[in-house]
Amino acid sequence: MHINCKTNCRTSFYAAEELKKYLMMMWPEGGDIPICYEDGNGFRIGLTGDFGIKADVANAYYDDLIYIDADVNGGIIAGNNERSILLAVYEFLRANGCRWIFVGKDGEFVPHKKVEKVKCIKKPYLRFRSAATEGAASRENVLDFIEFAPKIGLNSFMTEFDTSYIYHQQYYRHFGNKYRVNEDISNEVALSWKMEFQSEISKRSFMYHDRGHGWTAEPFGVYMMSGPAGFFGGIEEVPENVRQYYALVNGKRGFYEGYAINTNLCMSNPETRKLVAEDVVRFAKVHKNVDFLHVWLADNCDNHCECDECRKKIPTDWYVMMLNDIDRELTENGLDTKIVFIMYHELFWAPETVKFNNEDRFILLFAPISRVYTEDYGVEPAKDGVKPFVLNNHPKPRGMAENLAYLKKWREVFHGEAIAFEYHFHWVLFRDFSGLNVAKSVYDDVRTVKKAKLNGFIEDGTLRAAFPNGLPVYAWARAMFDEKLSFDEIVEDYYKTAYGDSWNDAYDYLKKLSLLFDFKYFSCVGRKLGVEAINPQIVQYMRDVVKITEPMKIVSENNIKTPVRCVSVSWQLMRRFCDFILLYAKAFEYLAEGKFKEAKENFHKSVDYAARHEEEMQKYFDLGVFANLMGYVFDNLDLPGTLI
Repeated sequence: MHINCKTNCRTSFYAAEELKKYLMMMWPEGGDIPICYEDGNGFRIGLTGDFGIKADVANAYYDDLIYIDADVNGGIIAGNNERSILLAVYEFLRANGCRWIFVGKDGEFVPHKKVEKVKCIKKPYLRFRSAATEGAASRENVLDFIEFAPKIGLNSFMTEFDTSYIYHQQYYRHFGNKYRVNEDISNEVALSWKMEFQSEISKRSFMYHDRGHGWTAEPFGVYMMSGPAGFFGGIEEVPENVRQYYALVNGKRGFYEGYAINTNLCMSNPETRKLVAEDVVRFAKVHKNVDFLHVWLADNCDNHCECDECRKKIPTDWYVMMLNDIDRELTENGLDTKIVFIMYHELFWAPETVKFNNEDRFILLFAPISRVYTEDYGVEPAKDGVKPFVLNNHPKPRGMAENLAYLKKWREVFHGEAIAFEYHFHWVLFRDFSGLNVAKSVYDDVRTVKKAKLNGFIEDGTLRAAFPNGLPVYAWARAMFDEKLSFDEIVEDYYKTAYGDSWNDAYDYLKKLSLLFDFKYFSCVGRKLGVEAINPQIVQYMRDVVKITEPMKIVSENNIKTPVRCVSVSWQLMRRFCDFILLYAKAFEYLAEGKFKEAKENFHKSVDYAARHEEEMQKYFDLGVFANLMGYVFDNLDLPGTLI
């Protein structure tokens, strides 16, 4: 047996090495498997075109297609583009029993067996399948996820901001963990890590998304994370020489809420738009590896410019005008960089007077950050969902039907490519620790997103979303890749791999937990939706958590010594989870009783538990994001009866 690498490219070579590694792990008795770089028999991997196979896709770069016709003696494993070669290798291995259920070596299952025949031609269900850096992340966290991503069928990755310094600092400063020494990294180190990430992304030929927020600061020589001392460094006030470019709000041009990243621009000023456009061009010239350059406004709402000229149009009109300026500058410089613009906060209102001059340059990013997750993309847009625009009085759309009403208006004026930018693995994750409700929510969104004329997802959430298990990420990825998989099929596949012969015990427990953590109630906690915190039913549910969790401790302990590594680690995480969820449930019990002081105290007990065991749980649980997001809820509880 040998592997013949038909296509001469970096990703093809890497795919050949990956195939060799896993085949040797599956069948150690077979010995070494040589890789050849010339025509021959055995396993032949490369581009479909190199084998005379026609790839029926709309866009050869955006769309993936895999072709597999191979058995124990070899055969063809091919893709229509370079990354699809790698995807095809992993799908061949998957068909032969390999699984990757969470990041790292402990998350993989490789059976000991000879390979079986696999024959298929497959085009993934959604075009864009991407994660983004968010949350508290170490260097290793990001690298681990990039390695993990193609194994579950993703095809792209996004690094946010000029560097990911903000996310690295959240980790290395060990937010929420008093037991670890507060570390630090420089922005220069963060930038060097970003280059390392890009190299790994390139090795897999992934589509690459970059930047996002920051264009309201960096073009003017202002560090994006400037703000009060002790935040992330930088200046505290807008320099006089660039003050004219910033939004006039309440009679002042300054950092909104004190932070540069939150501050919008005076976009009616032609010089403002010119400086942004020139900075985009400067970046695009240097970073030609960026497939999709995201140009967003401030990371906050209700701070758009109130000067007389800006008031003549809504912010989205000025935003599109600036995007047209960027397009013109890019065209004049011979750059074909795709620009991704965002529907976010006030930008939910479609432009009224300004049109795109070149739609082909742009991709719309739909970011429903204020939505709840009890409805999916399949609901009909609310007929009265679009509220009249009022400057700096932003009514947040909550239900999915309302969010989709705004998207519908946008799709009437912009007809180009569009992607969903979602938050399933952000705040929602900590409202459903069973993982089943979140997994079902993201599965349903994937299955219905095309109805909203969106062709993929970028998930803006923590890269460490596997506590007590990684089902939500797995369900999202597999649903995007294969439209034929039912939710129940994905769940069973995951649980059998993660928990082995006792998988039903784990499933039954977490299924019961998913019902007790009532998704309609918990997904609204902290979102100010008029859901009363005081709820006798939730009190009883949280007390029932104890009844089902204590027996699961014993089950977990009995399974930890399972010799299959991914199964053993899954049960170890379950045992830690049992202790954690008892503390967390107690916090919500007090919350639902209206005992807000006790609720806060018990929430911090759950944080303390996770902190004491963070080194063990670090790959799977984002303590920094948990302590920050849920701390905001529990640390701001007021009087009994407060609507939260």
